[in-house]
Amino acid sequence: MSTQCDRIIDYITQNGSITSLEAMESLGVMRLASRINDLKRSGFSIASETVKSKNRFGETVYFSRYTMKEEQENSRQAMLRSEDFLRQFVQASWVIYL
Repeated sequence: MSTQCDRIIDYITQNGSITSLEAMESLGVMRLASRINDLKRSGFSIASETVKSKNRFGETVYFSRYTMKEEQENSRQAMLRSEDFLRQFVQASWVIYL
């Protein structure tokens, strides 16, 4: 099972950005801003943009759209490739050991 932070990073990687409504509907994350803060404290470089829109009542509302900065995206992809390599290496090592 993945953590909320893992799901958020995966969502941003696949979709380019995330809002609190998308996080709630797609990922079951109710406090996106808190999870973004957790990710930033663990070293992820995430940018936020304030978006102005209208709600269903025609009122002006503001919300944040979060994106991963490009250099972070490149390092995330490199990390995933290295994790995959390490996982395959460990599996192969166990086969040789047995």
